[in-house]
Amino acid sequence: MSLLARQGHDRIHTFTVGLSEFEGDTKYNDLHYARQVAKLAGTKHHEALLTTDEFLKILPQTIDAQDDLVSEPSSVFLFHALRMAKDEGIRVVVTGEANDELCCGHGGMVEIRDGHDKRWAKLMRLPAPVRRAAALLAPLLSPKRTDVLRRAADGGEYFWSYEIAWPQVDLPNIVSADFLRRTSDHPASEVVLQNRKRVDASAHGKRDYLNHMVYAMMQDNYFGNLMLSKLDLLSATFGLESRCPYTSPDYAHWVYNVPASLKFKDGWVKYFFKKSINGVLPKEIIYRPKQGFRTPVQELFVGRLAEWARPILLETGFTKAGILRRDHLANLLERHKRRERDHSTKLWTAMVLNMWHDRWLT
Repeated sequence: MSLLARQGHDRIHTFTVGLSEFEGDTKYNDLHYARQVAKLAGTKHHEALLTTDEFLKILPQTIDAQDDLVSEPSSVFLFHALRMAKDEGIRVVVTGEANDELCCGHGGMVEIRDGHDKRWAKLMRLPAPVRRAAALLAPLLSPKRTDVLRRAADGGEYFWSYEIAWPQVDLPNIVSADFLRRTSDHPASEVVLQNRKRVDASAHGKRDYLNHMVYAMMQDNYFGNLMLSKLDLLSATFGLESRCPYTSPDYAHWVYNVPASLKFKDGWVKYFFKKSINGVLPKEIIYRPKQGFRTPVQELFVGRLAEWARPILLETGFTKAGILRRDHLANLLERHKRRERDHSTKLWTAMVLNMWHDRWLT
């Protein structure tokens, strides 16, 4: 926006949406920084603070427009921001989709790289019989570590993109035994492994694991079928054209080939990108702690959302069809409400899955 303003564009609108209950919580609302950038760029800035009830009212509309699972709660905010743009007479919107992923600034990428290099790579150097023996100890460990050990035993893949709500080892807990039996010939692990083999067979397989993750996301469903399709469908609902400058082939290929050592350096993700925009934005904004498009679903499932979601989780959609296990979902919800463990991602995924089922399959 700042660069567009510098080029003389004087009719730029900017939009930001948050939850009113968390207005002062900088973990979830970037209203302060959005205002700063808007003032700097001289845009006509628009804000909306939704109540939880308004958020829940918009959710079914988002599922209807996206014609898919709303796996990212922030899609609800995007949907409302696009509606605001339509109401202002805007016809073309510009977003920053994909730059975080290309620059290795997406949540947890550095931690995943470290887990691969420090633990997984060593594990995979062990003989297969040793890895299988280690997997036998898996039931004594946490579900996450159990899943990793079992994947290693099978010669599987470490990075599964950002599309997994349940580890494969946890599937018997969430889906019925009958459904698991009927789908056992098509494990998701095979799809991921085939993608990794394709990457390894190319020059990209020799890259630092950070850039391997970037390439994997470019090749699998994450970029095309999740991020960009979501934006395209939601924009089309309001007759808007959406543009994503960071996904232009020239930019994406150039950034992908920037060495990983310049994407994460001195404790900063997106290091080279931050350096490149020095002087365009204030340092307070450039070097503020990384903040993704987070929605306080963890907190909402302790309060208002828990009661709203209960009948959807336990009585509708795939649960009613006997595919999702009602007992397990009820247990997850109660444990989350007691703050024993954060199950918000699993609860949200099952909830929107059931909502999608009842909207499009019945």
